[in-house]
Amino acid sequence: MKGWIIYEKKDAEKNIAFISRLSAELAKYDIEAKLVFLDSEPKKETPSFAINRSRDHKIAERLEHKGVKVFNESALTKLANDKRKMWEFFEGKVPQMKLVSDYPFVIKSLDGHGGGEVFMVNSREEEDKAVLALGTKDYIKQEVCSDLGKDKRVYVVGNEVIAAVLRESEDFRSNYSLGGKATATELTEKELEIVEKITRIINIDYAGIDLIYHNGEPVFNEIEDPVGARMLYENTDIDIVEIFVKYIIDNL
Repeated sequence: MKGWIIYEKKDAEKNIAFISRLSAELAKYDIEAKLVFLDSEPKKETPSFAINRSRDHKIAERLEHKGVKVFNESALTKLANDKRKMWEFFEGKVPQMKLVSDYPFVIKSLDGHGGGEVFMVNSREEEDKAVLALGTKDYIKQEVCSDLGKDKRVYVVGNEVIAAVLRESEDFRSNYSLGGKATATELTEKELEIVEKITRIINIDYAGIDLIYHNGEPVFNEIEDPVGARMLYENTDIDIVEIFVKYIIDNL
């Protein structure tokens, strides 16, 4: 059996350890994993399955049209990588920070990730600078949560919670990649309720659900697809790749 691991080339270079771990785990099941880049998709080949780590829902749609099982499905990838669509999809279903136009607010590009292209805006001058920095990219303006520099990333495989990590930072963004610290943690009853509502609404093969806090209460922020694993490997004994690959095998 042959499967594809799909990446943008620039992201693959930064995630070579994850790719190697994924390939090695698949090899235990006699599965050959082929690394495929978005800009050089082998159009004449059809894999047995694909693991889409590219954030591009179109390649997933093309493969699904051929009957190929893609992890994550195109529907999730399309939703998770457009913050406006994601906010609208979950409006009224789980607590979220409002979309606003009055200062202060946070500007986020629709397809940003890793804490990039996120700006705290307190004035017209700061708004102009943020919009200029985004260039032609579209964005949302979102209400500022009260509890800055803190969130929980919940790792989900097959709609099941595997682990959660608390991220904290002196910056208003708590991203680990921006220097925030990470600690393994548990979910409260309210946090678990939000996560379970999300997984009942949309299928998640492997992604992160990020929760932020407003007046001490958990609020859904976004779904991270594709989610990284470095925080888990550095702060827990959980082998998320092993769990994910076992899930793939069980669902082929």
